Amino acid sequence: MTRRSGAVGVGVGVLIVASAVLVALLVRASSGGAATATAAAFLVVAPAVAVAGPLRRADALSRTVLALGAVLAVDTVVAQTMVSADAWSRPGGVLAVGLISGAVWTVLWRRAAGPGTATAPARATAGSREPR
Repeated sequence: MTRRSGAVGVGVGVLIVASAVLVALLVRASSGGAATATAAAFLVVAPAVAVAGPLRRADALSRTVLALGAVLAVDTVVAQTMVSADAWSRPGGVLAVGLISGAVWTVLWRRAAGPGTATAPARATAGSREPR
C-alpha cells in the first residue's frame, strides 16, 4: 500500500462520518418520509460499505455475508445501547452508526494493507533496516 492509498482509506472513513452528520442534520430538520427513508438507507449502507469495501480479496459471497452481519451487529448494538441509556434519538443513532462505520472502515483499510505499510515512515526514522 502506498501513502496515496492509505490517504484514500482514511479519506473514505472521514467521508462516511461526514455523511452521517449530514444525514443526522436532515433527519433532525425534517420529519417527513424522505428523511426517514434516507436515515434507514444510511443505517444499512454505512456499515455494509465499511466492512465490505476494504475486503477486496474476499469473494463476493463472503463480502456480502460479512456486510450483512456488520449491518445487523452495528445497528443492534447502537440501538440497544442508546435505549438502555434512555438516550435514543434518530439523529443520534445515525451519528453513532456513522462514527462506528468510519472507524471500522479506517481500521480494516489499514489492516488490508498488510503489516508494516502504515508504519513505514516510522521505521525509517528509527534507523532499522528491512531486507529487500
